[in-house]
Amino acid sequence: MTGALGPIRRATPDDVPAIAVVVAEAFHPLRASQWLVPDPVIRRVTMAAQFAILIEHALAFGHVDLLADGSAAAVWFDRTKPMPAPPDYDRRLTVGCGEHAAQFRVLDALFEQHHPADPHHHLAMLAVAGDRQGGGRGTLLLRHHHHQVLDDQGIPAYLEAASIRSARLYYREGYRPRAEPFALPNEAFFYPMWRTAGQGSAETGTASPPGHLITAARLSPSDSGADLNLAHPTHRTGRPSVTRVRAAALRLRWQRHAPGPIHPPHHVRLQSAGRRR
Repeated sequence: MTGALGPIRRATPDDVPAIAVVVAEAFHPLRASQWLVPDPVIRRVTMAAQFAILIEHALAFGHVDLLADGSAAAVWFDRTKPMPAPPDYDRRLTVGCGEHAAQFRVLDALFEQHHPADPHHHLAMLAVAGDRQGGGRGTLLLRHHHHQVLDDQGIPAYLEAASIRSARLYYREGYRPRAEPFALPNEAFFYPMWRTAGQGSAETGTASPPGHLITAARLSPSDSGADLNLAHPTHRTGRPSVTRVRAAALRLRWQRHAPGPIHPPHHVRLQSAGRRR
């Protein structure tokens, strides 16, 4: 496919290291990334090591769309059929991420627990190089896969938006809330979203996200909103904490834009970065 931003091609194994760097750069400022690797000096290289494992795996059990200039990539897994774990994942994660491997295992467990069982394609990563963001590259990659694969074959898509800001972008491309947001121990939230095959995008007339979804970003100074998964004590007055009040408001606003009832999952209570599931 060729567009105003250049042609899109399928990535090959030779592209994996460069794509991992682009993803690590784009994800570097995220609240979740700050929890995974607190030290900003080593965050990019540490995350790139883990991303490279997943991107390589996507080439075998999905595919990776890449803008020809290497400035943006979309990593898709085909979850319409069983998918094994990456080969030798635990050892490779330890070698690549060192002392931070435990945090990545917590994130892996959290994602796995909340992942839907229905057949779909999973958008694991959508990243645009920092100096190229805001130019429509991510949207171009999304629409490419939507139109060329998902809509043609009647396959739904799933993703976990890492912020309300990105959730707004996905909403415009036909994604809707799938389940309650879930969080890491630092209240870095993920917003599960689902797109039914054929669901319209902005270019085919879908409206922008309603105000309730947009204003959810104001629940907290960060894009993460408030924690829904971790146990928070109430104040000594017996009233719910501010965090719980914000969580309830976020849940209500998120549910208003789901295609059907949202059933709360069994949340993971993560007490430390080293806890294994």
